[in-house]
Amino acid sequence: MERTILIGCAGASCSGKSTLTEWLARILDLAVIHQDKFFKADSQVPVVDGVQHWDCPDALNMDAFASHLRNIKSSTVRVGSELSPNRPTISNDDIQQSELDSLTAQSSDFREKYGLNGSSATKIYLVDGFLMMDSDPVLQALDFIIFLHSDYLVLKQRRESRFSYVTLEGTWQDPPNYFSQFVFPAYEQFNSRILAKLEPTESFQTVAISNGCDTIDVFAINSGIAGISEMVSRAVEVVLANVEAEMQSMFVDSASKCLDSDMLLGITEVDSVSGIVSAV
Repeated sequence: MERTILIGCAGASCSGKSTLTEWLARILDLAVIHQDKFFKADSQVPVVDGVQHWDCPDALNMDAFASHLRNIKSSTVRVGSELSPNRPTISNDDIQQSELDSLTAQSSDFREKYGLNGSSATKIYLVDGFLMMDSDPVLQALDFIIFLHSDYLVLKQRRESRFSYVTLEGTWQDPPNYFSQFVFPAYEQFNSRILAKLEPTESFQTVAISNGCDTIDVFAINSGIAGISEMVSRAVEVVLANVEAEMQSMFVDSASKCLDSDMLLGITEVDSVSGIVSAV
């Protein structure tokens, strides 16, 4: 049975979400869909008080992004990573080799267990973006989310340590006070439905938020408290557990649909891995 699982990797600008996504892509061997690919041309970015506002939904083609996710979800064609030029470089010094080997082995065992290698009908993607949590169409396309957050001072220091960003028509460098006047207020506004449910001092939390028609589970990480190694380890654990739940549900649903009402009366067991149904 064909299935596409989209895992959101969301959070504040400079929260570490793209670094985490890069590690998950490497360890789990997954392609990444980067929301930054949907930024509008520089000349189309909204201007507020004489300053371009790159951190609001109107700076991106959100409709096209949501449509792209729906198309990926419904397509039988496997796509590769779609990345913008503004990607972090991950360092092997961030994670001990023994830990990295352990996580990679877990991923390999998991892929073999569920037949996810090669031309598997099940496709899994990471969706990296900083403006996904306020869009119902985007949230409805995702299966679950890892959300990174931190406090004002941590995010400000990280953002202001960046020199510039590559754009469609050139480069962008934050002007003075851009973080306090634009970035952080937008982060609070467009992530309000998740931030209202979080305890700011907790390293790891799991909550459910509305996607407009249902709820979606969000695993939140405070990247100002948790180190990169711990974040990666916990995120791998979350991804494998949630994908396993999706796969088991898919197998059970597939088996049930294949049985007529007479056979259903004789079911004794549905194997959660193979989907094989035993009947009396």
